[in-house]
Amino acid sequence: SPILLELSEHREKAFYQNAVGTTHSVLIEGVRTDKGRLKGHSRNYLPVELMGTDSSLDQEIMTEIVDYDIGRKILIGDPLI
Repeated sequence: SPILLELSEHREKAFYQNAVGTTHSVLIEGVRTDKGRLKGHSRNYLPVELMGTDSSLDQEIMTEIVDYDIGRKILIGDPLI
């Protein structure tokens, strides 16, 4: 139903936004986003993109979550290196 769909989207948005300001270990995958950033997932499977070099590929990087791109449903992080 439309009401359940709206509730689900609202809860998803709140879940991602609650991650902003927190620190996560992010496993960097062997891909870059359309913006040229590294892409990975936190230990609880949140998608995260961040700036970095290819030496970070296949590594776990401690990352501060600084923003949420609602249109792309991905968190934006800054590596804590």
